[in-house]
Amino acid sequence: MKIDQLSQSVCTSMVPWQGEEVAIRHRHVTPAIEARVRELTSQSRQEEDPAAGPYLVGALLEILVGWDVTDETGREVPVTRDVLGELPIPFLLACLESATATIRPNQRSGGTSAAGS
Repeated sequence: MKIDQLSQSVCTSMVPWQGEEVAIRHRHVTPAIEARVRELTSQSRQEEDPAAGPYLVGALLEILVGWDVTDETGREVPVTRDVLGELPIPFLLACLESATATIRPNQRSGGTSAAGS
């Protein structure tokens, strides 16, 4: 396997939204992408903060490559700064959380091990 196959691989995650699920295609989160996303979102992650939007858009542009969001004609809407900028911040947060879920410890089993660590 070549190194670019590892770093450019794409996976799909489901984002629950208003009783439906949106499939997003995103790059696997690498340490470099994680650092950029963390930098972009560290300024603000609060839904109520109007400054959160631009940081979330920047972070999502780093990882999203597509989704099953379509226009009136059934064509996939491209993931662009302008499109993301028109979407609700809670939806953007849900997309980011879904895409980065694989790098967070499992909340259910994140306790201590039998060895006590």
